[in-house]
Amino acid sequence: MQQSGGNGTDQVPLGGEPVNELGRADEAFRRGFPHSSGAVPYFHAAGRGLLPPQWTRPALVVPLDGHYVVEDPVINRPVSWLRTAFARDLPGFKRRLDGLRTVFDAASLPNHDIDGVTPFFPNPYFGPMDATALTGIIQQRRPRRYVEIGSGISTRVARRAVEEAELATSILCIDPAPREPIARLADRIVSDSVLRADLSIFAELSDNDILFFDGSHLSFSGSDCSHVVLEILPLLAPGVHVHLHDIFLPDDYPERLRNRFYNEQQLLAAFLAGNHDYEVVLPIQYLHRLGLCSEGVSFWMRRVGGKGT
Repeated sequence: MQQSGGNGTDQVPLGGEPVNELGRADEAFRRGFPHSSGAVPYFHAAGRGLLPPQWTRPALVVPLDGHYVVEDPVINRPVSWLRTAFARDLPGFKRRLDGLRTVFDAASLPNHDIDGVTPFFPNPYFGPMDATALTGIIQQRRPRRYVEIGSGISTRVARRAVEEAELATSILCIDPAPREPIARLADRIVSDSVLRADLSIFAELSDNDILFFDGSHLSFSGSDCSHVVLEILPLLAPGVHVHLHDIFLPDDYPERLRNRFYNEQQLLAAFLAGNHDYEVVLPIQYLHRLGLCSEGVSFWMRRVGGKGT
């Protein structure tokens, strides 16, 4: 998820800018798992009581039954069928990318938060290339409805794109704990987890509407990612554009993220395999690795077939 800033010990995040890793991970967990009352129960270990409180964090324990389940060291392998598919679709990716290059100028915006509404760069959570893609897709598709699961810098970018193009787009944010005031950005706010949001919100989206999701990046029973991919994406009508964040496909997550145990993009790759109802529109990190754009981690796709359920 994005937020307007961080504090504490800074480390290098996805976009190469400072971010408080532990704070961000804890906040993402609270948003993705509302039934946890803010944390997963601590797992006790010998000597844990000797550690100062600031050195301890909630933990998820995942037992792995031998080296034949996960190799040690873990070998990062790209998803081979996606690598082939992306190479095949590269001309289309390039055309879409070329159509976005003039829609957004981060250099014209402030480098710090000035009013709680205007996007600012650099920030640790939503970079200029991601903002360029979001702005371009909003202004090109002219959606009636923009639904964002979460809120933050991306919401500022969306509001700016809507106002610049004088669109009638309605912005709805689903967020149980916004990091910043969003009443000036969203037309409607659902102050709850996506796990409890009325599914009609998503079933009512139509051609050219946008669903923007940036969650915990963790997929297992009861998680926000599992809910979105397994319950919400099948509901969407043809023509709806979908954004997921921190997606590195066809490559694996980078080394610096390994200790977070993200697995959202593995679920996404499985969802896309043999799925003719969705097409990949813009895999920003893939295009960045080819030297075609600046760094970003947005992944855009669109429903092209089926009728929803």
